[in-house]
This record gives sequence, structure tokens and C-alpha cells, in this order.
Amino acid sequence: MYKEHFFPVLEDFMKICQFLKCLPFRTDKRQRRVVRCSRARLDIFQGQCALSGLYMASLFLNLCLRESSTAERLQGFTFLMIYLIAVVGRWDFDRVNGTAQVVNMFMDFEEKSVKDLPEFGPTIIAKLMKLFAQLIQASVFVLIGLQTTLLIYFPCTPPFVQSMFCDQMGLRPSSGIPRLGVVILEAWICTHIAFSGVTCIIFTLFVGIVCILSYFRALERYLNRLITTSQSSRDLDGCIQFYRELQVLEKSFNAFLMAKIVPVLMFCIPTIQIMAQCVCINLHDQIGFPEFLIFPLFLVNAAIVNIFVFSLAAGIHNQSASLLQSMKRRSSETAGKKGGIQRREICNCTVLKIKFGSNFIDRATPLILQNFCLNQTMSLTLANSRKLVA
Repeated sequence: MYKEHFFPVLEDFMKICQFLKCLPFRTDKRQRRVVRCSRARLDIFQGQCALSGLYMASLFLNLCLRESSTAERLQGFTFLMIYLIAVVGRWDFDRVNGTAQVVNMFMDFEEKSVKDLPEFGPTIIAKLMKLFAQLIQASVFVLIGLQTTLLIYFPCTPPFVQSMFCDQMGLRPSSGIPRLGVVILEAWICTHIAFSGVTCIIFTLFVGIVCILSYFRALERYLNRLITTSQSSRDLDGCIQFYRELQVLEKSFNAFLMAKIVPVLMFCIPTIQIMAQCVCINLHDQIGFPEFLIFPLFLVNAAIVNIFVFSLAAGIHNQSASLLQSMKRRSSETAGKKGGIQRREICNCTVLKIKFGSNFIDRATPLILQNFCLNQTMSLTLANSRKLVA
């Protein structure tokens, strides 16, 4: 699944990232693996991490200290959330190279464990995730292009660097070559932040979820075949062993995700959706073009992540519980000591889940997030209407 279906997409992303030198790893076409870059490239990446941290701090301070209208604050806060997700997703100042480890972990798992399962291939969900990855890549190009155009003609747009000096310097579109140099520098910083961040998040969390669901689907078909054909209990032992290997994969997967990537997505993506909805509904007449064009793009991508990706993450918990029940039913048909051993082994297996902190994503999480986003949008809309009436 990963090697045949998603690795070619990863190679397309890596062509851009290698040009920008914004990731500490590269793809090896001969080994079909992700390998560590040279020491010089690692030093460049580490410097970019430090620069991105300073850049995010400057954007945050600018939003907090600069006097701005409500429309400007919403606009600036949305950009801040977008780049915060990317910075957290790509952050690897200690050179742990967790993203590369996750990618190689899935491909090693498929080579050693999944190849024996029948009817294993790309699903409809996998094809949709591939399209979504390409949509995000196109969205990053559009974001950087619109942002650069915006800063050339409207340099005082918050929360970007030039807006810090607008009150003192009175910047205008014809302020000269130095201001154009600042625009190019800021575009370069945002480009390597955005591409490296989305690459790390897509090919660890998003693609990892789809792959685990595909493994579940293959195992479920194999179990159904065992039940209908009444095959020997030795085949059920193979299913139990495969599920245990999935547990090890899930533990390693969550160890990388639960500390930073999933929590920042759970916080920032609903926030982006709320802000984008408020701008599109309430402030469309206060924010002109081209800056307004970015917000429908933010809204579509945030809604897809909230509904599609988090629903898939919840599916890991649901399908895992269903698989354990199916294996228990199959073991109950095995008589004698062997059946008892199998039932105890299944009872020792735990339900797999995508964790964030001490919690996890279940079937109610996407609905709760959408309900929260809609409620907050309505509250802000009512507050804005009361303010206009007053």
C-alpha cells in the first residue's frame, strides 16, 4: 500500500523539498526508502528550524502588540495558525528524524507482514487520500502565490513582518528594492515552512491512518474467509499474530504523533475553520481581493481535515473493535485447549486508536468538532450583528 501507492506521491513532494533543502531526509530510488541527508544538509535544516521558530514568534508578537481592526486580527490569526501547524509538523531541531522513521516503518511492515494477506491493494479511501494530498500541494502553491502578491501591493497586511513598521515608515507599494527584498525573504521562509510541514503531516498521520485501515480491511476479508470455509485454527493463530504486529505498529505510530502533530491539528484546524467561516460570512465586505480569496481555500481544506481525516482516524478505533469481536467468534468455534488459548490471546489484545495526549479520536470526535465550529461561528456572527446594530 505505502510503497506502491503513496511512495511515488512522496517522491513528488520531495523534489520540491530537496530543492528548498527543508527536510533532513531524502528518498532513495534504489532502496525505495527514506534515508538521512548529508551533514551539511542537516545543518541547513536545523538553521531553518531555528529561523521558523523566530519567524513564528515575530508574527505572534506583532498580532498581540499591533493595533488592528477585527478583520485584520482574524486574517492575521488565520495565517498564524496555518504556519503554526507547519512549523510544529516539521520541527526536528534535535535531528531525531521521526518522519523518516515512520515512513520506513510502514514500508518494512508491509514487506514482512502484509504480503501474506490476500486481496491487498489500494482502496477507494486510499485513492481519495492521494487526491487530497495533491490538493494540499496545490493549495500551498496558491497560498504562497497569493501571499506574495498581497505583500507586494499591500505591505501592511498583518501579521507579516512589514506590517510591524507601517505606522512608523508609511510603507507603500512603490517603496523600492529593499521592501521587495523583504517580500522575497518572507516568501522563501513561508515556502520552506509550508512544504516541509505538509509533507511531514501528510505522509505520517494522513497516509498512516489510511494504511492501517487498509490492513484492517485485508485482515477482515481473511477472517470472513476462515469463518465461511471453516479452516483450521492454525490460520486464526496467524490472524492473531498479525493483529499483535499491528499493535506494535500502532504504538510506534502514536509515539511520534501524540506529542505534537495530532494535538496541534486538533487545536488549529477547528480554529482555522471558525475564522474562515467568520470571514466568509461576516467580513467579506471588509477584506478586499486578493486576500479574501485565501479564506475559502482555508475553509475547504480545514473542513476536509475535520470531517474526512478525523473520521478515518476514528475508524481505526471502530474497525479494531469489530475485528477483535470477529476473532473471538472464530475462536469460540475451536474446541478444546487450543480454543481456550486463542480466546485468552485475543482478550489480551487491545483496541487500536489514534491518541493525542491522554485522549484518543473516536467516532464522536468529528461530529463534536463540527458542532463546536458551527456554534462558535454562529456566536461570533450574532455578536458581530449586535455590534453593527448598536
